[in-house]
Amino acid sequence: MVIEGKGEVPPIPVAVPIDKSECELIRTEAIRRSEYRCYQGRSDVWGRGLIRGEAVEIFGKEMPLSALPIAIGMVGEQAITRYTCRGLKLPERGIDLLLKPTGDRGTDLELYALKIQVKCRKRDYGAHYIRCKNDRGRDVPLGGHLHVFCQWEFTPTVMLIGWEWNRKISRWTKDKSPVGKHWNYVGKDEDLLPMTRLLTELRARKDSLGWHSSVIQVQNPNWRTRLSATFQTTCSWDYGLLQNDENTESRFSERVLWDSMYWIFCIHLVRSG
Repeated sequence: MVIEGKGEVPPIPVAVPIDKSECELIRTEAIRRSEYRCYQGRSDVWGRGLIRGEAVEIFGKEMPLSALPIAIGMVGEQAITRYTCRGLKLPERGIDLLLKPTGDRGTDLELYALKIQVKCRKRDYGAHYIRCKNDRGRDVPLGGHLHVFCQWEFTPTVMLIGWEWNRKISRWTKDKSPVGKHWNYVGKDEDLLPMTRLLTELRARKDSLGWHSSVIQVQNPNWRTRLSATFQTTCSWDYGLLQNDENTESRFSERVLWDSMYWIFCIHLVRSG
């Protein structure tokens, strides 16, 4: 049996449509974000986007190269947001367009306490690159719990190539970038997991959270809110680490531990009044 990803064969890419109006909005927002964050004023090549030149035309409209890396990333975010919303039967939503002085802190999308970072490339470079050391040799942490990799060649379709947990990515080969002084984690398509596996992970979280929500509804209303808030904020991060652990392959074991954590908090809060 041939297994997709994990060193065997590359996962089958998933095509996600993106229309012209979305690209036009993203173009406008990418320019706005580029000007707000002053990326072209940065001293490091990576921070300026690794792209040289003056402008490029996308769907008949010119885009400054300073905003192009941002636009490519936002298109990737739109694609994975659409894919997950449709796969989980959730209302479709747009990407985060808020201007943030310090960026997104490594999280492009969060679903069921799972923080997702999206990496989108404009063509097939033969590998996937994630910066691990900056131009001063300092380690750059991997943001969120996992990365999704996609490709957009300025067409009405974005290809979702695959995804991987950050713990696995941290074990990829490290190589010095041919452009700039930074270092990258380097992975191949066959190192990635298929997108269907990501939907499976998200559905498991959705089911678990839904089950707990129904239990919370029958608790004493005087402490129901405190229980819900405490459980969600305290357990979600631990559960993310659990899902990120390569030794945890059994869905049953994950669910048992998740449920056990919930009831421990119930007992603790009841006893503490």
